[in-house]
Amino acid sequence: GLILPAVGEDGKEVAGHHIAYPIEAVGKLRGVVVLHVSARSEAELQAALRSLHWGAAGLEALFTREAVTHQQLVSARLQSVLELIAAAGRQERFAASAMTLATELASRLHCERVCIGFVHSSQVKIDAVSHSAEFKDRTNLLRAVAAAMDEAIDQGVTVAFPVLPGMAPAVIRAHEDLSRDQNVGAILTVPLPAKQRMVGAITLERSAERPFDQEAVELCEALAGLVGPMLDVHRRED
Repeated sequence: GLILPAVGEDGKEVAGHHIAYPIEAVGKLRGVVVLHVSARSEAELQAALRSLHWGAAGLEALFTREAVTHQQLVSARLQSVLELIAAAGRQERFAASAMTLATELASRLHCERVCIGFVHSSQVKIDAVSHSAEFKDRTNLLRAVAAAMDEAIDQGVTVAFPVLPGMAPAVIRAHEDLSRDQNVGAILTVPLPAKQRMVGAITLERSAERPFDQEAVELCEALAGLVGPMLDVHRRED
C-alpha cells in the first residue's frame, strides 16, 4: 500500500492524501483501491492504510472464489470432452463412432437432435444423427441441416440461432431456414477442424425453452478441436 500527497486533475497538490492498496488474488493483480482522505496525522494515515488492507481481503476472497469456480467449470468441461471422445473412440467403424458421439452429446447437453456431417466432394453429407441409425429417408431435414453446416464451415466460425451475446457476427440465413422449416427452437453449429481446414461440423438442436448458452458453446468448441481430427482419420481409413 501507498500513502501519497493528494493531487488534483491538474497535477498540483491538494488538501489531504491518497491511500492506495492493490487487490491481488490467485497470483494475479485484479485491481487497486484508492481513497482520497482529508488531512490527518501520520498515525491516523497508517491506521487508514491498515483498515484498507483488511477491507481489501474481502475483495481478494471474492476474486479467489470466482477463480476456483471457473477452474471447476473448466475441469468439468474437460472431463466431459474426454468422456465423449473415449465413447466415440471405442467404436471400430466410423459410422458407429459418429453415431455414438452424436447420441452421447445429445444426452449430455439435453438436445432434441445432434447431427454430425463431413465434407464429401465439396458438399456436406450427414453421417450421423443422434438416436437414429436410419435417417437417410428424411431428405428435407438432412438438406436443411447440411445447409446450416455449410454456412458455419464456409465462415469458419461457430454459429448459434438465436444469436448469443458476445459472439462474432455471422451469416445465419441457413440456420433461420432450418429453425422455421423444421420447427427447431435453438440451433448451434460448430465446425470440425482437421489439417488446418474445416472438414465437417456438428449441429445441435434444442427447444426454444432451452436456448444454448456460452458454457455449451465452449464445451462443443473444445470437443470439436479434439474430435475433428480423430473422426476425419477414422472416416478416411474406413
